[in-house]
Amino acid sequence: MDHIERDLFFIFIFLSLTIVIGLLGVSVLSRLSNAGFTRPAGVTALVSGLLLVMAFLSTFMPYVALAPIPIFVVFGIAALLKGGTLHRDGGIVLLFVSVAWSVFTAIQLGIPPGTDIRVDLLITLPIMAFVSFIGFSIFGALPPERIHEARRAA
Repeated sequence: MDHIERDLFFIFIFLSLTIVIGLLGVSVLSRLSNAGFTRPAGVTALVSGLLLVMAFLSTFMPYVALAPIPIFVVFGIAALLKGGTLHRDGGIVLLFVSVAWSVFTAIQLGIPPGTDIRVDLLITLPIMAFVSFIGFSIFGALPPERIHEARRAA
């Protein structure tokens, strides 16, 4: 696989993941909202903004984009292990977000340092902002216990 085919492969995977995360993420967020679980918008916006800054910094230092990956993996696996459909679905989306960050890192590593025109930023940064927002919104809205247990206790 030559350099161009590799780049096209990563871009295809990246855009496909964005669509999957968008569809599944919006579904999970709406179900969490209907169940009464939400996160304060200010906290979500702040963390999403910090993740966007990390994505921007990764254009100069590509390995910065590795930092969010283990966080989303750990919380995704933790959500999967809690059981329940919302935790399972939320965990799957969080794991997809970690894969999106991994592909984003691979894309950044494939671009030669010192490239003057970074047109890819017009596409990848808004996508990473969207993906990070969905991921952190789900992470923040998932209750610490299974939902049916929370309803029984109330």
